[in-house]
Amino acid sequence: MEEFLVSLVVGRRDIPKKFASVYEQLRACGAIAKDSRLYRLAPVFMLARVHKNSGGLFAHNIASPKDRGLRLRSGRDRRANALADGDLVLLLIKSKEPRIIKVLNRHSAPASRLLCLVQKRGKIIALDCKSLEPISLPFSQKSLCALPKYCVLEYSAGQITKVLGSLLDPSVDEKLILAKYNFADSFSQAAQAFANSFGDVDVGCYPQRANLCDKPFITIDPSDAKDHDDAVFWEQDSHTLYIAIADVSEYVLPNTELDTQAKARCFSLYLPHICYPMLPNALSQSLCSLRANEPKLALVWEIALHRRTKLPRSAKLYEALITPRANISYEQAQAILDSRRLACELESNLARFSWLCDLHAITQRLKAKRLEKGYDFITSDTTMRLNPQGTIESIHTHAACPSHSLIEESMLLANILSAQVLAGICEDGGIYRAHEPPSDDRIYALFSQAKELGYTIKSSNLHAQIQALQKEALKRGESARKQLDTLIIKAQKEARYTDKKEAHFGLGFEAYTHFTSPIRRYSDLIAHRLLKIAMRDNPKRVVVANAPTTLGSKARKQVAYALESSSAMIPLLNERERQISRAEAEFKDRKYAREAQALMGAVVQVCVVDERYPTFGVVCAGDSALGEQCGSVADFVKGTNAKFANLPQNPQSSHSPTAIPRILKEDNQGDFKQSASLSLRADNGGVAKQGAAAASLVIHTKTAKQARSHKAAPLLQGARVVISQSSCELMREGIYTAVIERVDLIAARIYVQIP
Repeated sequence: MEEFLVSLVVGRRDIPKKFASVYEQLRACGAIAKDSRLYRLAPVFMLARVHKNSGGLFAHNIASPKDRGLRLRSGRDRRANALADGDLVLLLIKSKEPRIIKVLNRHSAPASRLLCLVQKRGKIIALDCKSLEPISLPFSQKSLCALPKYCVLEYSAGQITKVLGSLLDPSVDEKLILAKYNFADSFSQAAQAFANSFGDVDVGCYPQRANLCDKPFITIDPSDAKDHDDAVFWEQDSHTLYIAIADVSEYVLPNTELDTQAKARCFSLYLPHICYPMLPNALSQSLCSLRANEPKLALVWEIALHRRTKLPRSAKLYEALITPRANISYEQAQAILDSRRLACELESNLARFSWLCDLHAITQRLKAKRLEKGYDFITSDTTMRLNPQGTIESIHTHAACPSHSLIEESMLLANILSAQVLAGICEDGGIYRAHEPPSDDRIYALFSQAKELGYTIKSSNLHAQIQALQKEALKRGESARKQLDTLIIKAQKEARYTDKKEAHFGLGFEAYTHFTSPIRRYSDLIAHRLLKIAMRDNPKRVVVANAPTTLGSKARKQVAYALESSSAMIPLLNERERQISRAEAEFKDRKYAREAQALMGAVVQVCVVDERYPTFGVVCAGDSALGEQCGSVADFVKGTNAKFANLPQNPQSSHSPTAIPRILKEDNQGDFKQSASLSLRADNGGVAKQGAAAASLVIHTKTAKQARSHKAAPLLQGARVVISQSSCELMREGIYTAVIERVDLIAARIYVQIP
């Protein structure tokens, strides 16, 4: 229903029968604009989802979930007083205060809350895992005592609906994240049965598809990847690049159970030890995945490149059959690239893919052309591995290598060509990936920080200024370049999905879309469906980039119908993308917190990433036991303003045993001096809250003797921390010696002190 209501905000051509009654309710309220072509919500009305918390009653626009919620005055309106969390309402927003016109979909059951039981002053109470607010439960203390200590549960309508486990058990982290971000851990029986009903690909059953099974496509992915979306092949003789993308849309048709389940997820959720896919495993890891030596359905971009400039000369997209020859890792692909440079021999199974060396040279030319308008950043990726007990086993930091760039540039090329075709077939709409330029305020802040670091800002356009800064930073070393790149990323806005053709600032493209990952992103599936309408309208079943595309009457109607659905999905995609990003980051935060729990009093190096109150930092001391370089800071979240510096190889070596008491600030009783801010906790919005912290599962450091027993904390590289006390004024980018002071497992927070 929400998707239908969002489509009314955009405008749609027809009203499905199952939503006719809802439409009539809106029309009776005068909320439908008079438009001869489309059914559209009048601009003075808003369709909103109600959210209720201790701060009051708020209405959030379902078509723009990121917008700030409107406060509803519950005391003055009886209808507002009767609203429950999760209700859908029609609001009149013509006046200063929004007025409730109608409740469209009252929740049949109150929204479930995720709670954790804790003990405070000898009494068991419940804390909301999202807001961290205390919740009163209608159960006796005897009943609550029967539950596991620090029990995590789901609570709805006065009933405990599900017990997830104890917060002391590491396995509860996964269940908590799935429940908190409303991500299903399984598919419906109907979806599973539908996915399992497809047989293996029989090449003879697809005579209308181009048969490219003789071409040695390969996939290049992380070594532990199971879903292979894309494959490439470079044909040197014809100077042609083939980019094959899994044809998921052949199996996931609109308005089927598979489609409904995919739309509910929008993206695959990747945790360090497991993937919760957007599609059932029968599709995501088997039938759709481009596995080696199996015939697969694919959409293929065939791109002929100019022999001198290496730029695309012509490109066409069509449906095809391929049989990938191998699924290789980035490390294996890099070995192929290094074999030519180092003149070394390859394993026999990799030698046949030596054409990757030629493709790498081509993609570097494409990248150089792209960077005339776009940007490039030196980044690293942190991989967390868990042991069978669910705690951290190792942390590894990987820098991007040339094999990553080879695939990245190939996929960027396929995405931009797809966007060009979409712009040609969609007169009003489509699905694009937009990235707006940074605001003047952010640019000013960026250049101010760069000047403080000793950089010179040249008088030129923004692109030239940033590239000049990056060039100057690289002369100082890779660490300086990483530091500057982090500042530049922080200054930029968030990329988003849109139905308008808009530029992508970061990549430097006039139009851009997501086309290359339909197994794990619903946005790509939408793009595939639109492009296939155009392909099948052509007698040759192809579409050509940078060429006029004239659709027939039937195809135009199909595109218009598909656009109604896609326009309604775009706000949901943007909101779900943010939720998935937060879920993946919070899961790691919880694992870091468990590691820190066992390391009370350990000395760590902390880089300050936000000096405002509360102060946030990131642990930047490497794990010397793994032989990693100390001071390699993970890009733990997009936009983090962290300093990359070469720290001593052994962080604890700079602090002798005699210096430890000074670092820990021991008082007369041998206990740590607790800071005045110990009762403060930062909520998800980054605002300090006072009160409920005392009831949280908080582990404090007890004595200096206990602290001395710990060496520098291992396995915390990239962990986010809250700096609760410092004896000096902290500076952004500064790296300080800190002591792990306490851990809040409910909020997944690590608190440290800086002497």
